[in-house]
Amino acid sequence: MKLCSSHEVGYLHNYVFFIKKQENYLGFISFIHYLYKVSKKIIFFIIKFKYSYMDQRERILRTTYDLLAQFGITSVTMDLIAKECGISKRTLYELFSDKNTLIIDAVNLIYEDRNKKFYEIIETSPNEMISMLRIYTTARDFISGVCQSFFIDMERLYPKVAKNYKELENTHIARFVKIIDKGKEEGVFCEGVNSDIVATLYILQFQNIKKSQELFLSRYSSVEIFDNIFLNFVRGMSTQRGLEIMADFFNDKKNK
Repeated sequence: MKLCSSHEVGYLHNYVFFIKKQENYLGFISFIHYLYKVSKKIIFFIIKFKYSYMDQRERILRTTYDLLAQFGITSVTMDLIAKECGISKRTLYELFSDKNTLIIDAVNLIYEDRNKKFYEIIETSPNEMISMLRIYTTARDFISGVCQSFFIDMERLYPKVAKNYKELENTHIARFVKIIDKGKEEGVFCEGVNSDIVATLYILQFQNIKKSQELFLSRYSSVEIFDNIFLNFVRGMSTQRGLEIMADFFNDKKNK
């Protein structure tokens, strides 16, 4: 007895082929979905590792700079840095090949921070007198947190970094020139002021703060010297309107 006709057998054969094809297709889709999930996890892990590495590296650089500013370059060792960062000395050397590289990177990071901060101040201040006074406040905080030996060690042991700092100071001169010129237009600085001469002399005076121990035999702190240089510098080129803004600025700081 014939169970199925040739037509029915062909139909069954095509049906089975179709089912297998569907299974293969679904299996392929499942495999692609699996690869997608795995790749997402891998990408997430890479990004997490990258930012974790960057966070750790930046944290070490900032801790290093704080130590350098507090104790001076020659007094800070890799052992001390590792201890303060809560990591092993081996881990420290895996991230930074030697002390010189670590110090240079740490100082450059802080200089970049200061540069960004000055730019932000200039962009957000309501007038150029406020710009000048906010820059003074930021620079004063920087000076108050750095020991004298830091500058001496930097120039003696790391001339390349010191050179980069001087180049940054040239950038500051250009910025001060723009601030003074715009301040003259706003009526807060005197018209007769030569912006280029005044800005250059100010930066030169600022450089002398690094040598204050030699100049004043440690009779005055770096902050006290800076206050006398900067505030008299600004007062000397200010109009009556500029002086009033300056007085209001410091009164507001006292009241906060």
